[in-house]
Amino acid sequence: MPLTHKAQLIETATPMLYLWALMEAGLRSRAPTILEVLNYSAERDLEPRGAGWCGPLDKDEVEELGPVIRALMDAAMASEAMPDRIIIATLRKIARDPAHFCLADTPAAVQWEMACDYKRGNENARTFSLDIWGSEQTRCPYLIETPTDYNIARAALASLHRIKLSQKRGRPHNCANQLVAERLGAIFRSTGRTIRRHHEPVAMAKGRVVYAERGSFKEFIELVLPPLQEFLRVRGLSPITVDSVVRLAARGAKTPIARPWRSTPK
Repeated sequence: MPLTHKAQLIETATPMLYLWALMEAGLRSRAPTILEVLNYSAERDLEPRGAGWCGPLDKDEVEELGPVIRALMDAAMASEAMPDRIIIATLRKIARDPAHFCLADTPAAVQWEMACDYKRGNENARTFSLDIWGSEQTRCPYLIETPTDYNIARAALASLHRIKLSQKRGRPHNCANQLVAERLGAIFRSTGRTIRRHHEPVAMAKGRVVYAERGSFKEFIELVLPPLQEFLRVRGLSPITVDSVVRLAARGAKTPIARPWRSTPK
């Protein structure tokens, strides 16, 4: 029996700057320990802050934590990304009744897909995509027009068919796991460490030994993930699987790499 998915006509994604502040606040109590893992004090010949220290971070410390915060923020955004099945349901509803489309409220993911297929007439798709994607504050080389109901419905239908054709069979994977593994794996290896997996016996169950993942990289992941895991729990989203992150990161390069580029939200 085919599944029917509900359309999402209102944007619900969390603003990026709010996510950054949330992740930064969540890491603050763990900052001294994280900074020591990143060799912050050793590289600058500074006295390490104690694990119980809870004062404000200085500018250099915030900058050092920047890549970690950005990795958590991007993983949160990836977890909130609208699934194809919901995008398709929303596009189908807009195609049937263009009045459901609203520049201010329609989710950005849906607007983006429609903008990729939007036409005013017979020109190439995307030529006037800012009719769908832009606003009065958008700098544009052409005069933005209010799209007609016919063109809205046509764009929604074209996007719906394009996405359905690109879908692959099988259960969708948690892309946030891969993102966390790549970003935090690179940060960890930039300290000169390598990511190695090993298992230790932790218990007996039905006469068999139960093993658990161990290692310094797993400890690092467990140290920095709580703010992201709490955000996902509150939002009812799939949690990050620590063992999966370790496994994915271990598949990457085993040699140390250069320090990652630091950035702050724009």
